Amino acid sequence: VGNGTPFTPTQTTPGTYNYWLTETDLTTTCVSTAATATFIINALPLAPTVSALPSTTICEGDPNPTFTAAQGTGSTGSGDFNWYDIDPATNPGAIPLAASVATFTPTQTAVGIYTFWVTETNSATSCEGGAFSFTFEIILLPPAPTYTPNPYEICYGDSNPTFTPTGSASGVNLIWYDDAALTSQVGTGATFTPPATAVGNATTVTTYSYWVVDQPGTCVSPSLQIDLQINPLPTPGPIWHN
Repeated sequence: VGNGTPFTPTQTTPGTYNYWLTETDLTTTCVSTAATATFIINALPLAPTVSALPSTTICEGDPNPTFTAAQGTGSTGSGDFNWYDIDPATNPGAIPLAASVATFTPTQTAVGIYTFWVTETNSATSCEGGAFSFTFEIILLPPAPTYTPNPYEICYGDSNPTFTPTGSASGVNLIWYDDAALTSQVGTGATFTPPATAVGNATTVTTYSYWVVDQPGTCVSPSLQIDLQINPLPTPGPIWHN
């Protein structure tokens, strides 16, 4: 398969290849005994697969998801996964954000779309396989609704008003609550009228608080607290006659 030195094998597929080398004395034409050389091409691990918990898309301010890598079917790797924020195929010598671990949690907090790459390495051969790319998105929250006047004042015995928030967060996507933790929903839509049970007190100021958020998609806006203040009627003083 060759004469002289050096010699370069032509094989490119994974496997073990043996060669035998002899030397010939040109004067006597005597041939030496053969020396053996072994050439091994190790298979690369396959590109991994990636899953995300809870999702690859989150809302601004939510905890970042955790990504988990798994071996591609039939991979020759050892489950050592390297995570990158640049493509290692086009950036030789790229340094992993996390090395030899199956899970990865991004640190980004700004709104945007971020791309990462993950590879698998065979620890026995140090061969690193092809990269799998995936994206992670942080979505901007919708703006909080606005409303004036706040608090809204009425007199005891008056009909409760209908609140209609204004601004970019007004519309049918509004959700109304009567607790700051946003666990007790009391209405949906562009308007809300406090229930008849919000009647106030004839002798003292009574305040009923409601919270409204905008949810046009998966992300919920910050909440706006709207206070309904019911003022008692004034009490007439005594009337004196001369």
